Amino acid sequence: MLENDNVLEAITMILICLLTLIIRQLLNLGNHNLLREQQHVKWKKEQKLFQVVLTDSEFNTLLDETNYVD
Repeated sequence: MLENDNVLEAITMILICLLTLIIRQLLNLGNHNLLREQQHVKWKKEQKLFQVVLTDSEFNTLLDETNYVD
């Protein structure tokens, strides 16, 4: 009877350890996704800040001002 108790106790401890590891991984995965989403939003905002769209006349003026040569 004592051996059965020891086996059950060992199995219980292994299950608790596995559940703990699974829960930690799920929590880390959630945090990781949240951080990635925040970085993506920040990157999109920065991309919009530095995005410049020139009209044809503005582009030609810029070329003239910089003495562009074909």
